[in-house]
Amino acid sequence: MMYDRKLVIVQNPYSTRHREVQAGVFDRLDAAGITYDTITTRYSQAADNIDDLAGRLPNDAHIISAAGDGTSTQVVNAGLRAELDGAVYSFIGYGNCNDLARGERNPLAVLQGDHYTVTHQPLSVEVNGELWRYAPGYMTLGLTALIASGFASTASRERMRRTPPHTKLVRSMGQVATTYLRAHDTYLPPFTTNLSTEEQAGLTDVMIINNQRMGRVIRSSIDYPQTDFFGYHQADFSSVWKNIPFACSAIAGHTPAEEITDITLTFREPATILAQTEGEHAALPAVSTIRTYKDPAKAIRVALP
Repeated sequence: MMYDRKLVIVQNPYSTRHREVQAGVFDRLDAAGITYDTITTRYSQAADNIDDLAGRLPNDAHIISAAGDGTSTQVVNAGLRAELDGAVYSFIGYGNCNDLARGERNPLAVLQGDHYTVTHQPLSVEVNGELWRYAPGYMTLGLTALIASGFASTASRERMRRTPPHTKLVRSMGQVATTYLRAHDTYLPPFTTNLSTEEQAGLTDVMIINNQRMGRVIRSSIDYPQTDFFGYHQADFSSVWKNIPFACSAIAGHTPAEEITDITLTFREPATILAQTEGEHAALPAVSTIRTYKDPAKAIRVALP
């Protein structure tokens, strides 16, 4: 198989399915006679990897993230920070949820002649007026970010690595349930938005959706990355029962969300806010405002199978 573009594979030894990358990615490329360079992430924390990758990713390359959603986010952030020329990205899933990869694990699927390239507009997220991160798939604030933080621990990653592939979803949902039962009454501090002057209180979560899958089980029929808008949903997830209609809609592919192009949350008082983008979590200190929007100048090209 011929492929005439410079190809770079980014792998992350911390990814849940990293042990499968050799056979699933490198052996397949070698068998097809495709040459490639490999970049291995060096750190366990997203911010450190973004800084490091920004100086290592090349221009004019097809960059494939062969890892989880968090690593794919790091790759996109590093590429945008470095202002790479001529970069094309692909995501193949060797993590836990693999939302950005849409379940694809074969690199040949995004290299063959029948693949296609789309314009993908990530979310730009500003905290207190300063750019914090680009989110190609989604961002959540509150309880869901707290739940995501549990999957970043060394113990959780080791458990998932030892879990057979066909039971990983069950184990993931079990960990979600355990954290939920412990922290389900964790609320966001009161805030207003640019959409309404009414103060929002008693909410556990804000979800900003820019992908057709989020956390594997939350789905949308809208291909947000190829639009100039994104989905916004705020909710009180402290009770399972009153959120059954939301869960049913989300699993069926119709996640309820308001289609907007720009939103700013202004908190009544500066507070520490738990946030996550594609599973990469952070505790943001002294937050007064969080703004999310799409910047057409930051659109990337993504090769899909």
